[in-house]
Amino acid sequence: MAGSNANLYAYTFDSNLEVDVFGLDCSKAKKKNWQSYEKQIQDLYGGAASFNKRKYRAIVDGKRVNGIADNVTSINGKNVAVEAKYTKDWSKSLRNPNSKIGDKSFAVVEQQKMLSQAQKYSDAFHEVNYHTNSPELASHYTKVFQDAGLNNVNINVTP
Repeated sequence: MAGSNANLYAYTFDSNLEVDVFGLDCSKAKKKNWQSYEKQIQDLYGGAASFNKRKYRAIVDGKRVNGIADNVTSINGKNVAVEAKYTKDWSKSLRNPNSKIGDKSFAVVEQQKMLSQAQKYSDAFHEVNYHTNSPELASHYTKVFQDAGLNNVNINVTP
């Protein structure tokens, strides 16, 4: 055991400091996380579509792919994929190639997943609407998607 701390659970956070047991801290209730952000975006489109409606198939680079979108809706008769990308802090985000961790292998994989997902959606749906709370993420990935020729993919900044 390293160090002088005999506590076997010293590597974990102190849940007594992280949990507002009495529900008195209203600021925590107002903070967004990715789940509440995703629900907010789904609600913009009338709520979450059924699981079966969110399933899709596409041919990307000659390969058949299957997936499940965050949400799917119909806009002006077009089948539209809706995706929410919440970012707590773009400067520290693994999706940001210029962050401190942006060049780490796990971060590069996540950045590639963003493009891969957009390519799948682009081929499977008439239109793709990404929503993010981060103007920086929107700016960066708008260019990435445009450079990849994904002309039916839109990124909206939605706080």
